[in-house]
Amino acid sequence: SGRVDLAGLDLRAVPPAVFSIIDAPLPTTAPTYSGSFDDDGGGDRWWENESTHVPGGVAKLNLGRNQLTVVPDELGALTGLRTLELAHNQLRGLPGDALAELAALQLLDASNNQLAEFGTAAGSLRGLCALVKVDLSHNALQSLGPELAYLSALAELNVSNNALRDLPAELCDCVALRTLQASHNQLAALPAAF
Repeated sequence: SGRVDLAGLDLRAVPPAVFSIIDAPLPTTAPTYSGSFDDDGGGDRWWENESTHVPGGVAKLNLGRNQLTVVPDELGALTGLRTLELAHNQLRGLPGDALAELAALQLLDASNNQLAEFGTAAGSLRGLCALVKVDLSHNALQSLGPELAYLSALAELNVSNNALRDLPAELCDCVALRTLQASHNQLAALPAAF
């Protein structure tokens, strides 16, 4: 499967071509595609090609350690995405409708951003039935919403180092949850069903 690694490139926006990467038949060895910039702004800018073929489609997208403030709704076009790394950016929100389209997503790392909420918008997590691990640590989270109930495969949730005052009762609906990291918040109690 294909991997697109755009980490640490000081990007302020996601190159639009990332969302139009074309699925290609799987060869025996799947290549990894990555981009980098030289000091003069040149370098390997593969995303400027008219089309890029990634065997099996994009399975892993690493946009970490950039200057992103938003992730475009076009993210939902990457329906084969299994890993989404958004850590160490300046994100204030995630594209809920687009995120819900990522039914194959297993790992979401949006740590070290400025997120204030997760799972509060209706339908924002409904399609994420394969999501196993979510890292939202080191954000500004004040609330986790009822949409968490749709994360039936969620086994590990890290919401440490935020501003949470409580955890939603719907977290108890995550029957696969084995690890919950919620230290360094303002929690007074856990949901009664815990």
